[in-house]
Amino acid sequence: MNSENITVDVLISGCGPVGLFFGYLMARRGHSIYIVDKKSGPTTQSRALVVTARVLEVLESEGIVHHLLKNANVIGGTQLYWGKSK
Repeated sequence: MNSENITVDVLISGCGPVGLFFGYLMARRGHSIYIVDKKSGPTTQSRALVVTARVLEVLESEGIVHHLLKNANVIGGTQLYWGKSK
């Protein structure tokens, strides 16, 4: 990273799902953004193992849900067990 001075409307700390989506929203609305993250590059691990119905609604309202769904592994249902009980 260089030591140049930059001026932006929005500085976002964290390049996870929330930081990226917030950056997308701000840029789409005409704001200049700069995203910083402690890692120097992309991760090979998922940061969004579960996407709720509400998240899908928000992505749909922005017209981008299809980008997520084309790469998603859709699971029709789950069962969770805690300890020895079923």
